[in-house]
Parts: sequence; C-alpha cells; structure tokens
Amino acid sequence: MQQPKNLKENYSLKRLNSWRVGGEARYFATPSSVDELKALLLWASFYKIVVFILADGTNLLISDKPLEGLVIGLKKLRTSTEEIKEIENKKDISSLSFSLLSGTPKNDLFSICLKQHLSASIFLAGLPGSVGGGVVMNAGVGFDVCPKEFKDIVDWVEVLSFNPEDKSFKKTQYKKSELLWGYRSCKNWQSNKNNANKDIITKVGFCFSSKEFDKPLKQKQVIENKVQEAQVFRKTKQPVNTFNCGSVFKNPKGYSAGALIDECGLKLASVGGASVSQLHANFIVAEKGTKSTDIFLLIKKIQNTVLEKKNIALNLEVKLMGSFN
Repeated sequence: MQQPKNLKENYSLKRLNSWRVGGEARYFATPSSVDELKALLLWASFYKIVVFILADGTNLLISDKPLEGLVIGLKKLRTSTEEIKEIENKKDISSLSFSLLSGTPKNDLFSICLKQHLSASIFLAGLPGSVGGGVVMNAGVGFDVCPKEFKDIVDWVEVLSFNPEDKSFKKTQYKKSELLWGYRSCKNWQSNKNNANKDIITKVGFCFSSKEFDKPLKQKQVIENKVQEAQVFRKTKQPVNTFNCGSVFKNPKGYSAGALIDECGLKLASVGGASVSQLHANFIVAEKGTKSTDIFLLIKKIQNTVLEKKNIALNLEVKLMGSFN
C-alpha cells in the first residue's frame, strides 16, 4: 500500500506538547483534511500499526520511551482564518450557529465570542488547546461564571469512525443531549470502546441563542471588562510563561486540588527538572531538558502524599500517552 504523503519517521514529539517533553514517534503525520486523515488510518490498519491521536498537546504527558506506532496530529485540521473572520463579523443577527474543525485553536473560538460580545468569551479567555480537545475534556474554568464549560456552548459533535475489519468509514453527528458530560470529561461519542483512536472528533457545532444577542451596550461592556479580569487572573495566578500543561489534577468534590497540595507542604516539591509551581500548586512546571519521567514521578509523589496526609485521592486531569512503567 502506498505510503501517505508527508509521513515522517522517528519524529520527536517534544515540541508538540506544552511541557516540551517526550520521546519519538515511529511515524508521525498532520493531516489537513478529513480525506488525508482517512488515508492515514487505512495505511496504519493495512500494516497493523497502532494509532495515537494528538490534539494540541496542552493537556498531555508523553512518555520518554519511543512510541511504536503512528501519531496523528490534528493541528492542521482547522477552520481557516478567513472563515473565522466571516463569523466574527456577522452583524444584525438574533442568534448564531457555526461549526469549527476540531483542530481549530480555542483562541479562535474565543475571538469569535469576544467580537460578538458573547458571555462565553469570559471562560474561554486564555484557555489553551483546540476545540476538539475542549469537547473531550469538557474544558472549563473553576471560577463562578456562566457559561463555564464546553458543555454549555456545544450544540453537536461530528465523529469519524473507522472499522478496521471492512476498512469502512462512518460520520456520525451527536447532539449535545446524546453526549455524557462530566467534570473534565465527555463520553458516549466513541462507538469502539476497545480502541478510542478509531473514533475521532472532526468537527464541533456551536449555538448561541437570541438571549445572548439581546444585550444593552452596558452589558456588552461588562463582558469585555470580565474578559480582561479573567486574562489578568491567569497571568497573575498561573505560571503562563513556563512549560506546563495547566491543571494536573481534577478537583476532588468539595476541595481544591491546588489547596490540598499546598496544605501538604508540596509547593517546594521537585523531581529532576519538574517542580510544583509557586503560583499555583496544581501546576507542574518543567525546565528545559526535563524528562517525562521526572513529571510522572512528581505526580506520583503528590498523589501519595495527599492520600497519606488528607486521605483524599487526586485523579489526573492530564492525559498520558505511551508507557510509564
């Protein structure tokens, strides 16, 4: 079978995640269309190669060990700048519905919402990653605002499913109500439970009702002010100019993960080049040259200490790719 175009071999994944760590992928490719994505899945299936899906890499810890498979990056599967501008500049409308390709940066969605004076721009301000990743993680914020998570603004999700047995593809559009939304999770869009990588979110639909557009000028100014406050909060309370993945742990019910870590005296904790942020204890920052193993061991140290001292289990918000044995 002919090898797909732009396929790279023994490709370093360090620059493709926000911690700047990780080993090499045996094969790597970034499709810019659904047809190119299909070709990659067919090729991998033909040669029985394991597939890993990499969105924007902002909530991911990649192993130092080589990944013996095909890593498909979705960054190029994005809505064009021209289309984004067209949505931003729509005028005299009573509601707004649009769709974005899954690799589109959340910042483009934020830009649309801000330009249209939508309340969603408040929680989206400064959120890293792609809109597809935002759905998978039900990305959101911890402070009190409405809307505050992706489940509050998503209308539907388009999923490409691949059947390796008969080499067929199927596109399915799931309504918001058909998805199982949870704290930093979204389920029920994966038809193949044994291998989620054969179900890939390719497009996300958004819908904002007439209530969002029937605002007086004063309220629009309030939204802009709150966006600025959210941006200042991130810059002053989070280590934005460092290599980090955002929140490492989910907040246990009724608790703040960052506060628990701080109370256990772990703000000075470090392993190798990885250390707990002095600004926010639920962030782990990595120095240049840090190994994934350093971060993983620090994660385990934090989990064990909090469990021992507080009898509370901290579950990961960050996803793991590869082997950490």
